[in-house]
Amino acid sequence: MKLTSVWVAALLGLLWAAQGSAHPAHHSYAEVEWSAEGTLDVALRVIPEDLEAALSRRAGTTVVLVNTPVVREQLASYLAQHFVLQPAGHAAAPEVLGRDVAYGESWIYFSIAADREQILSLRNTVLMDHQEGQINRVRLLWASSAATLVFTEREPERQLGVIAE
Repeated sequence: MKLTSVWVAALLGLLWAAQGSAHPAHHSYAEVEWSAEGTLDVALRVIPEDLEAALSRRAGTTVVLVNTPVVREQLASYLAQHFVLQPAGHAAAPEVLGRDVAYGESWIYFSIAADREQILSLRNTVLMDHQEGQINRVRLLWASSAATLVFTEREPERQLGVIAE
């Protein structure tokens, strides 16, 4: 009987140790669609604490996702570096349109003016500078069956192709 309780205690200890070393998965998710005005409209879902930490590191001071001109500019600058349409010269910098901040997830809404007749690719490294193992998914709403692209540290860039009307 005593030996069994020792084994149970050892097993529980191993389970607790394994749980302590595990960390939550970090993912972002975006939905993109072409607007009638010729912009790529993006809704990006992220973990708010991760985005605030990444912005804070860049700014050298604490950044909170509030709706101010300074934070919108910080977001636009971050997105211009980490959510980039290629080739250069065929897409403008992102324009932050709004955000919906909540506990657990936040949505950032922005648009990028681009030439939909060019063959475009997307480089999505959002939060990869902050979280090891970050995985970013982008759902192309104009594509047949709404294709989803997956971006990782190994594959940070994927082709979007020509998006003709």
